Amino acid sequence: MRKLVYIFIFAISFMFNNVLIAQDQNLKKALKKLDKGDFVDAELLFNEILIKNTNDAIANFGMASIYYNSQYINFNYFKSYKYIVTSYRNINSIVGNNIIDNKEVEIIKEKINSLRKEIDDDIFKYIKDRKDLSLYYRFINECNDSKHIIEVKNLRNREEYIIAKKNNSIEGYNKFINTFVDAIEIDSAKKIRN
Repeated sequence: MRKLVYIFIFAISFMFNNVLIAQDQNLKKALKKLDKGDFVDAELLFNEILIKNTNDAIANFGMASIYYNSQYINFNYFKSYKYIVTSYRNINSIVGNNIIDNKEVEIIKEKINSLRKEIDDDIFKYIKDRKDLSLYYRFINECNDSKHIIEVKNLRNREEYIIAKKNNSIEGYNKFINTFVDAIEIDSAKKIRN
């Protein structure tokens, strides 16, 4: 009976090991496709990996890189931000193995850190330049751990203040004052309201 249990455990670990090797090989292929600019095929491979492990740091890094590339047909700052944050949160799970050696692991970790900073700065610049209230709200909802979150909240507050000022009603000022309690414009809104 023990022999059967050992055989069963060996078979399971062998199958698990083969799955990991296949996944690592897909990761290597996806990274090569990404390097060559073959974003569609790279995205497919990264998605296969993410179906099995949504927190895979390297696959999330790959997806962030794809969506951040302006040459990609589905270029999207917000998607790239989501993927790079997931990658960054799981950065310590990256370890060397038969497919990716320790030197490559360190390079990938450096790239994740660098890309995270770059995407964070670029998405902020993008929404700041657009001066679009809906983008401010989207940023606040989707990028709430950004180093620029306070700046974006201030931009949103300023736009909401301008709207309250244009409406020029007690209700509008009260709504602004009660909703945006941390706004720099609170004192001005109170003065005008009173």
